[in-house]
Amino acid sequence: MRGTIKSKQEVERLFSQGKRVSSSVATILYLPAENTDEPGRCAFIAGKKLGDAPLRSRCKRVMRETARELGAPWIGYDIVFVARKAVASAPHETCLRELRRSLNEAGVL
Repeated sequence: MRGTIKSKQEVERLFSQGKRVSSSVATILYLPAENTDEPGRCAFIAGKKLGDAPLRSRCKRVMRETARELGAPWIGYDIVFVARKAVASAPHETCLRELRRSLNEAGVL
């Protein structure tokens, strides 16, 4: 399993070439994976403007768990989840609903 997007170049490729879908808790950047037979990869980003390190870590943990519940990684897609401040304090059900809606809009689910 490929699993995680790790290099800065791969993340930059998604930012420059990927399509975007936004919700109240996160922005999702996605591109079809290079090999559509393998599971895609995911990355979770929480920028410094969100707050201190514990808050950013919480945002990433919430997004990772929500993505896992929704079936990540998805075959045929590389996806970057970019946290918004609301993800840290939103109820789990709200995060799940918003990310599910965004992934449906993107055609991933």
